[in-house]
Amino acid sequence: MSRDLRPLAVARYVWEPGTLGFGLLVLTLIVSAIGDKVIERAVIVALFNTVTVVGLYIFIGNSGVLAFGHLAFAMIGGYATAWFTMSPTKKGFALQLPTFLAETELPMLPAAIISALLAAIVTFIVGIPLMRLGGIAASIGTFAVLMIFYTLYSNWDSWTFGASTLVGIPIYVNLWVALAWAAIALLAATVYQKSRFGLALRATRENEVAAKAVGINVPLQRLIAFVLSGFFVGLGGVLQAHYLGSIVVKAFWLGPTFIALAMLIIGGQRSLTGAVIGVVLVSAVQEVLRQIESIIGLFGLSQLVIALIMLVILIVRPNGIAMGREIPFPSFGSLRRVAAPRGALEPAAAEHAIVPAGGNLDERLEAFDVTVRFGGLAAVDRVTLSVGRREIVGLIGPNGAGKTTIVNVITGFQKPTQGKVVIGGVDVTNLPPHAIGRKGLARTFQAVRLYPDMPVRENLEVAAVGVGLSRVAAGQRAASILDWMEFSHKADARANTLPYGDERRVGIGRALAMAPRYVLLDEPAAGMSDAECDELMRLISRIPQRFGCGVLLIEHNMRVIMGVCDRIHVIDSGRTITEGTPQQIQRDPEVIRAYLGSKSGAAGARGR
Repeated sequence: MSRDLRPLAVARYVWEPGTLGFGLLVLTLIVSAIGDKVIERAVIVALFNTVTVVGLYIFIGNSGVLAFGHLAFAMIGGYATAWFTMSPTKKGFALQLPTFLAETELPMLPAAIISALLAAIVTFIVGIPLMRLGGIAASIGTFAVLMIFYTLYSNWDSWTFGASTLVGIPIYVNLWVALAWAAIALLAATVYQKSRFGLALRATRENEVAAKAVGINVPLQRLIAFVLSGFFVGLGGVLQAHYLGSIVVKAFWLGPTFIALAMLIIGGQRSLTGAVIGVVLVSAVQEVLRQIESIIGLFGLSQLVIALIMLVILIVRPNGIAMGREIPFPSFGSLRRVAAPRGALEPAAAEHAIVPAGGNLDERLEAFDVTVRFGGLAAVDRVTLSVGRREIVGLIGPNGAGKTTIVNVITGFQKPTQGKVVIGGVDVTNLPPHAIGRKGLARTFQAVRLYPDMPVRENLEVAAVGVGLSRVAAGQRAASILDWMEFSHKADARANTLPYGDERRVGIGRALAMAPRYVLLDEPAAGMSDAECDELMRLISRIPQRFGCGVLLIEHNMRVIMGVCDRIHVIDSGRTITEGTPQQIQRDPEVIRAYLGSKSGAAGARGR
């Protein structure tokens, strides 16, 4: 990127936290000028709630896993800062702490950081088992964590004063302190979501199976976000304690949990902008309804109305008010087009960024005597095949022959009943999919499995990040591959807006972005027109020499198979029938009987 465009690139990078932080600053200035204590209190609460909800967004928004237990970490942070900052006299009156805590009185800033770190450490410990769960199981697990800590702190009289309110915490949070921490939270969330870790986690949100295939360790990526999220939620608890001057366990139970989640869901859990919009909107509604409650005496009205708003949002606009989008960066004409592609390269540099696969070009991908049984049924029975570097091998057979099962075994998504898979002499049979991906094995899927809500460029960047590249290097590799595929004009299009044939091409590009030693293409021509198939054949035939990798092509379209393959392996009912060149396969009687159907069918396949 040229030097004169760097300020614009920096502006793009900090655009979201900058604009959101500026909006909060304007709100703070207006409230400070008005001087109304009721409004000031509401804004302070909204600002430290912003820290909490941004913490929720870091995990929930990027992972797609709804977590119900995060206020346990706010409770941990809030009580920890009480232990560190209350005067020894006040602690001695209410609590029975160990000597080192009873006599400690830290300054506010170190106490806040240490308390939030304590919350993060607890998050890390509980997250190790929880992040291996998925879907509703993970959500229930986080709620169980909330129940455990709520019960513990409610009965831990000597440390927490039990279910009673612990008072005497120093008050130092005002409008400006709360605003400063909100700005820090916004910046941290932006840095995370634009890092390789945030990109990898969003890929698991979009399609977990595809994320594993490109080398992403799903539990690890979720754990990283979970811990960072726990830090900022813990910090939210710290700010609440130092604003109220007191803390009580019930302030972190079901009601506050519901409000925090409502803020995120109403605003839109998939964007930082949505998180802030949700906080501002719900905080304003709460304050108005509290005033009404005090007048008419109908307490609980605010929770009821917020619940109804959330229900309507979920029905009418499931992705929230912001629809998962950030505040758009303003257009600066041609400058925007130049600066927009992350890691964009000059043509020569782009060509260099397509990294050929490493390793010995004489090595092979081999599957020995692979058998897969489901109960008494053998889906695959003692199949042996191999693929060399810079070789295109076809795998064909009737529907149900076991082709995809073999691919799943090779890539780690299915454990074989017997047999083994070897890459360059290394047995990878028992490795998980993400580890096999990092060994140099990439694949596509019958159902494509793109990351639908991410741009085409990021679909490829994820694959490069999955095998260890930095975000900048991943952007460079993605840009170069898109240029090689003559697809750069759609780099910024979201994957869910692409026509079917383009989705298939992006799936292949994503696999190549891993710089694999071998790539397995599972029915890439399915549903394509003849013209699209011609383009696909041209693309596949160029892969071995350009990327130095072998190709295993699973396909029903005989024109594609016969047109690009060096060898073809034929299976039927899970067993190998024969193997040979395209010419040999077309003349083989067993292949004609089992798959091609007739000699005339074989001739038709040959002539198309």
